[in-house]
Amino acid sequence: MNNPMVWFAVFMVGLIYYATASNNPEWSGNGNRCVGECYDAYTAQNGTPLEQETQKQELRAQASPADLGKTYYAQCIGCHGANGEGGVGPKLAGQAVDNIISKLNAYRAGQTVGNQSMLMWSVAKPMTDTDINNLGAYVGTMN
Repeated sequence: MNNPMVWFAVFMVGLIYYATASNNPEWSGNGNRCVGECYDAYTAQNGTPLEQETQKQELRAQASPADLGKTYYAQCIGCHGANGEGGVGPKLAGQAVDNIISKLNAYRAGQTVGNQSMLMWSVAKPMTDTDINNLGAYVGTMN
């Protein structure tokens, strides 16, 4: 056992065992449980988890494509700016909706559209047609 990796592995296993064995509720985050009266008060004010999810789905069904696209745009802000003004990525504000949708479809298909296509391929790949249309609708509201 002269190998430092073996000693490191033994140390890590011991550390994990110690942390697990001394599972302090305050350390692990379990000190904030909401049960009994706490849960009853929470559900009286907010509804049950099922009711909350049903309400979210009803609101989503009533939302416009641009509203739904705004939610999706949150992951675009880092490169394209909060208002589509550009930054690391190109400016989106002022582009036609059809142009945005066309580019996103091309990225999703793995096509090269511009210098940063490789970055966009992984972003667009999991997007559905609805996601792309909603995002295009939101970007279309930017001036």
